Amino acid sequence: MDEKQFAEAKQILREYIPASKTALGTEHDLTLVLRASYAGAIYKDGSASRGDLREAVAVLEDVTRISHRVYGSTHPETLENEDDLREAKEALARAADDSTPADT
Repeated sequence: MDEKQFAEAKQILREYIPASKTALGTEHDLTLVLRASYAGAIYKDGSASRGDLREAVAVLEDVTRISHRVYGSTHPETLENEDDLREAKEALARAADDSTPADT
């Protein structure tokens, strides 16, 4: 996926997540998948800033916490969310190690 596709995905997901939360609730499968997809579109984007990566980690921490409570710790969705969270944290750590100026 290129930067333009990540931007489009994030824009679409920003529109649908609030509607899903309102209509279905914060613990509904679709809401969790949309939020995890949004975080993925952030941390997988090579042009993401450290602030963007922090947002992705925060979203995935919340989604993973809810997933543990709703599905249990061995459910495939929970395990996938944990993997995504680990990858997002690794991306944030790499960005923090960069010698480039802080991008918030």
